[in-house]
Amino acid sequence: MSRLLPLDHLIYAATDLDEAIAAFAQRLGVCAVRGGTHEALGTHNAIVPLGPGRYVELVALDPLNPSPPLPPPFGLASLSQPRLVTWAVRSQDIAADTRCAKRRGYDAGVTVPVSRTTPEGERLTWQLTVRPDGFGDGVIPFVIDWGDAHHPSRESQCGQDQCALQHLEAFHPRADAISGAIDALGVRLDVQLGATPHLRATLTGPAGTLELR
Repeated sequence: MSRLLPLDHLIYAATDLDEAIAAFAQRLGVCAVRGGTHEALGTHNAIVPLGPGRYVELVALDPLNPSPPLPPPFGLASLSQPRLVTWAVRSQDIAADTRCAKRRGYDAGVTVPVSRTTPEGERLTWQLTVRPDGFGDGVIPFVIDWGDAHHPSRESQCGQDQCALQHLEAFHPRADAISGAIDALGVRLDVQLGATPHLRATLTGPAGTLELR
């Protein structure tokens, strides 16, 4: 039997990174750690750890890099308001886990190398899956393999370790098909029937509760 892949992180796309950091600080009482830049994609991010091995990534277009070589991900180029766009599950052997998913009926797409430069100038590299056709509308997670890179949840300042993910749920008009793909990937998440595809996550922190959708 294949192993289950755990939640690694949620991705919250923002129209402005500074505004997103301020909103999380106000609602949760935490200070997001600036993660750095993805030069090839023209984005920058910040990290809110949710305990060991999981976090929220706040990501937005980087105003200092307006013409990257690759198109920005997560619909950032046309984003009109912040939203929870997708999530990632963690693999320790991305080739084996994606082969297993394919045998069980779900093609996770291609595996690509990704990197970012931290504010301290450190270059981090890892691998993740990309499905170019967008099947699942962000409700199906992509797979990430950090390899030797340190995990972003290890970032710590301003008490982020007091934040937690209380609940994650998904909605999709093709709930049965999406559930089948998620099961084939070796992931556990109930997908409910909904008019529009979306995720909904409930976070708690020292200052209160924040719902992302």
